Amino acid sequence: MQLLKKITLALLFSGQLTWASPEWTFEDAYDDILLYLHALINYRFDQRWYDCWEANLFAGNGLLLSVGSVTVDDLLIDGHLVINHDLGSGWRFQGDGRWLETRHLNTRTKDTFMGLEKLIGNNLGLFLNVNPFYDKEYTDIRTGLAIYSDTRQNYFRLALKIDDFVYNDKNEFGAVTTRSPVGLEWHGRYRHGSWTIFSTGVLGTGFERVFPDRNKSPELTGFDQKTDQAEIKLYYLPADEWFIGSGINLYRFTESKTFTESSESYAYRNSLTDYFIEISCDLSVEHRLRNLSHVVRQSADSRGYHAHDYERTDLMTGFFYRWQTGRHSIEGGYMFTITNWSYKNLHGGNDERDDGYLDKLKLGWYYTFPSDDILTISISHQVSIGGFGGANLQYIMLF
Repeated sequence: MQLLKKITLALLFSGQLTWASPEWTFEDAYDDILLYLHALINYRFDQRWYDCWEANLFAGNGLLLSVGSVTVDDLLIDGHLVINHDLGSGWRFQGDGRWLETRHLNTRTKDTFMGLEKLIGNNLGLFLNVNPFYDKEYTDIRTGLAIYSDTRQNYFRLALKIDDFVYNDKNEFGAVTTRSPVGLEWHGRYRHGSWTIFSTGVLGTGFERVFPDRNKSPELTGFDQKTDQAEIKLYYLPADEWFIGSGINLYRFTESKTFTESSESYAYRNSLTDYFIEISCDLSVEHRLRNLSHVVRQSADSRGYHAHDYERTDLMTGFFYRWQTGRHSIEGGYMFTITNWSYKNLHGGNDERDDGYLDKLKLGWYYTFPSDDILTISISHQVSIGGFGGANLQYIMLF
C-alpha cells in the first residue's frame, strides 16, 4: 500500500517536455528586470535545505516544491519528487519526478522516470528507468551504474540517457530523426568532515529531424534542438551555527527550424552562467541571518528570423532574518537586482540598451510539522515601483 501511494505521487508529475511553440517567444523576457530575482533569490530554498535534499536523493523519499507568481499570468513551478523503495534482495524501486516551468529557461520539463535498481555488490548498483509519455514518441530511457556509501548519502551515478527513442515509429508528422538525442547524465555527492561537494547535469547530442511529408507537415521541414546543463556546488560548515554554500550553474540551449517559407527559418542560441554564494548564521536557537547573492551572465542570438544579438548581466542579493518560536518561524527579507542588457537588432529595427535597479521586501511564515516537514508561505512587495511583488508557497517533505 505504501508503494502504491508513492507511485501515485510520482504519476502526478507525469507529462511532456514542451519542445516547440508556433509563436516566437524567445524574446518575451528580455526586458523583465525581475526575471532572475524571482527564480534565483525570491523563490529559492535555503541552501541548508538543498543540502539535506541532496543527501536524501537516493537514500529515501521526498518532495520538494516551490510555486510562485512571476507575472500577472504566469507561475514559476519547481517540483521534484523522488522515491527509493527497498524491495528486498538488493532490488529497489526508483521514481524521479521533475517538474520545472520558469521564464528564464527555454524549455519546460515534466518528467516521471520510474524503474528498478539492482545492487550487484555492497555499494554498486545497476539501474534502468523509463520516462513514459501519453504521446509515445516522447518516451525516454536511462540506464547506468551507481556507486554508494553505506548510508547512500555519498554517491556517484552515471547514466546513458536516450530521449524519444521510438520517435521515428510513433510521431504523427512523418518526421525522420537524423541525429538521435543521446546524452550522459550524472549525480554526485561527497561529504568529508566540514566539506560537501555536489554536482549534477546532462550533456548530450540533442536531436535533429527532417519532415519530408508535406501532407503531414506542410510548413516545417527541419528541426534540431540541444540543451546542456551542469551544476556544481560546494558547502562548508565551519561550525554548527554556520553554513556557507557556493556554486556555478551552466545552461546552454540551441534550436534551429527550417520552413517552406524560408524567411521564417531561424537558428537561436541562449547561454546562461550563474554564480552564487550563500552564507547563513544561527545567532541562537531562535534567530538566523542569511545572505544569498547571484551573478548571472546571459548571451543569446538568433540568425534568420528575428535576427539579433542580446547580452545581459544581473547582480542580485538578498538579506534575510528569521525568528523561530516552537514550530513557527517568521522571516523578513530585503532583496535587490541590478540589471544591464543590450539588444542589437539585425532584422531592420532599432538597437536597444537599458539598465535598472529594483528592490523587494519579503515576509514569510514557516511551519515545521511533527514529522519535520516544512511548509512556507510568503508574500513580497516591490519597493522601487510600488505594488504587489508576488506570493510563494514552498514545501519540503522527506519520508
